[in-house]
Amino acid sequence: MYGWTGKILTVDLTGQTSEELRLDADVYARNIGGKGLSGELLFEHFCREWDDPKMPLVFMTGPLNNTSSPTSGRMTVMSRSPLTGTVCDASVGGKLGTILKRAGYDGIVVTGKSDDWCGLSISETGVAFSNASHLSGLPVSDIHAQLSAAPGMHKGAHAMVGPAAEQGVRYAAIVFDGHFFAGRGGLGLVMAEKKLKFISVTGSLKTDIYDRDELKAAQEEIYRLVAASPVLTGDLGITNYGTGALYDLMRSRRMMPTNNFRQTYFEHSPSMNAYAYKKHYDTKKFGCAGCHILCKKVGAKGVIIPEFETMSHFSALVGNTDLDAVVAANRICNEAGMDTISAGVALAAYAEISGQELSPEKLLGTLEDIASGRGDGAVLGQGALHFATESNRPEVAMVSKGLEFPAYDPRGAQGMALAYATSTRGG
Repeated sequence: MYGWTGKILTVDLTGQTSEELRLDADVYARNIGGKGLSGELLFEHFCREWDDPKMPLVFMTGPLNNTSSPTSGRMTVMSRSPLTGTVCDASVGGKLGTILKRAGYDGIVVTGKSDDWCGLSISETGVAFSNASHLSGLPVSDIHAQLSAAPGMHKGAHAMVGPAAEQGVRYAAIVFDGHFFAGRGGLGLVMAEKKLKFISVTGSLKTDIYDRDELKAAQEEIYRLVAASPVLTGDLGITNYGTGALYDLMRSRRMMPTNNFRQTYFEHSPSMNAYAYKKHYDTKKFGCAGCHILCKKVGAKGVIIPEFETMSHFSALVGNTDLDAVVAANRICNEAGMDTISAGVALAAYAEISGQELSPEKLLGTLEDIASGRGDGAVLGQGALHFATESNRPEVAMVSKGLEFPAYDPRGAQGMALAYATSTRGG
């Protein structure tokens, strides 16, 4: 089968066993991959709760992973969301999708629950389980460093959960390769509930391609279109400034959620935009496997520059004008392994209901409380809607189906508003 290995790895953490599931060609034919194929594998489990050990957590590639096709490094993670109760999917970059294909699998379906924290190691020669208790409580950067330092793993890919998932934060993320996040919907909590601390993958197999000349021609056309796109590769585009290039665009269109969506224009945005980060931190670029857009930005001293939605929600949405505080807030979330979008909306609801202005110190302190389950952080970690409902102000939570809105005001993007209202995922 071209573009596919034809094999799905199924893993039962209860018995620590694994099998290879071979799907019929017609299953692949009616699903492009990623979300579609994940949904088909989840369909028979639609009645299960998110914390049912038999509820699958699915990691799925597509037919272009491990090929030269541009931007082909992404993959999908899907399960039932502990935040919304609906089926939720998250798209994530990094290199695990590519390396998983090289290990000989199109996807992983994880069920069961381990008695203790465990790790799953996958290669083209086999599958191994290991005890991961020594990684419990560690920040994500330490977990990633230890996994990468393991013998034979310097070219491997890793997915892991951090302390926020251990503390039961309902928007805990799954972190890939230390810098890429399956952030939406709390899929990190699903992984933690199964006591699966990490997945590590190595491999060297190639993906069969039907017509390399046609693929090369399509690839060159995509490169041409990308090069012609001012949003992607223009002087003010994403290659130069990261996804933060959208910050000024949202401001100019009056679509920047400000003060918990009560306004759509942030007067301090010129000093908080992507240009300000590039000037202040002397940023450089990196990106996902198979992508030449290179939208990720890192400062000269190794400081990870936030993505657009993180920039926006930790500034305009909560009324913060401190650039360093946005970077610090991003770092807290990254090290804890939790979604910055949901965290920002929860903080905005907290600020409105409590009547407090979030100083940089209060912003960062409350985020640390969420990550560790302390004080008000324990209820804020259950999501903006849960917190607002507990405060008898459910209307203050800017959510759809319980999932917090990202950094685009849907009143200015009616297509997005329709998608929020009709999709299984929500916001």
